Parts: sequence; structure tokens; C-alpha cells
Amino acid sequence: MQKPSAPSPRLRRTLWAGLLVLVLGLALFWWLRVDLRTSLARSDGAWVRTETYSSIRDPEITTAELVLEDPAYRALVDLFAAQSYRKVLLPQNSSHDLTGGANVTFLTLDFTAGGVRTFSLTLTSDGTLQADGVALDTWPGQPDGQALLEQAMAILQS
Repeated sequence: MQKPSAPSPRLRRTLWAGLLVLVLGLALFWWLRVDLRTSLARSDGAWVRTETYSSIRDPEITTAELVLEDPAYRALVDLFAAQSYRKVLLPQNSSHDLTGGANVTFLTLDFTAGGVRTFSLTLTSDGTLQADGVALDTWPGQPDGQALLEQAMAILQS
């Protein structure tokens, strides 16, 4: 009976390098991944603030408070809980150009538990998305920030 031969040193190095790349990739994925579902599930209401800026005029600001019984609150929670988010490594410049006459809308949702803010989610019409000041994006194949803002605004207007 012949004894099995040990893998060559080159094959061992290749296997170890592959394992290292796999572990680093999983660690990066875990670090980039953001789960809002737990925070959303713990909330029982939201303070909503919409600001629309246009050129040099004063912004149009609307506010509302949603509670657990509001259908709009439940629809917003379902909308944002259905997405998978990731941190943006290189966030875009956060300034917004109003010189071309385009409107810029900010939708800020401060989710609450027992009347106390637990976390804040801000969407803008240019597609940026932030949770407690951390720039986020959705994973590929899901609605982007602009689409989420449009869906959220439709929920709030219904």
C-alpha cells in the first residue's frame, strides 16, 4: 500500500492565500453590511420632516408624527426593512447644487421607541441615504436611494 503524498509547498501557499482572501472578504462583507431591521422592529413611531429647497427661496418644510397604529408608519417600516444596506466606503460630496433651479428634497425619519429617538434615516432626492450620519447604499439589484425616497413620499402622501 502506497502512502499518500503531501501537497507541494507551492500548493500549500496557494491554499493558505485563498483561505486568507476568503476570510478577509467575509470580514469586509460583515463590516459593510448594515441591518436596520432590528432598529425598525424596536421602534413604535416616527417623526417625519420633509424639506424641499429650491434656488434661493426659503425651504418648504412639513412635519408629521406617525404612531404604531398609522398605516403609513407600518408601510414605511416594511419598505425600509425589506432592503439590505451597506456602508459607502467613499461617500460623495454632501453639498447640493441649487443653481440650476432643481429642487432638492430631504426626508428625515426619526424613529422612536416610547417617544425617544432611537435612530434617524435621511434620504435625499439626489439618491443619498444616511442612517445616523453613516452614508449607506442598497445592495445591487435593489431600489436605489432615489427610488426609496419616491416610494416613501408616495406612502406619506397616501
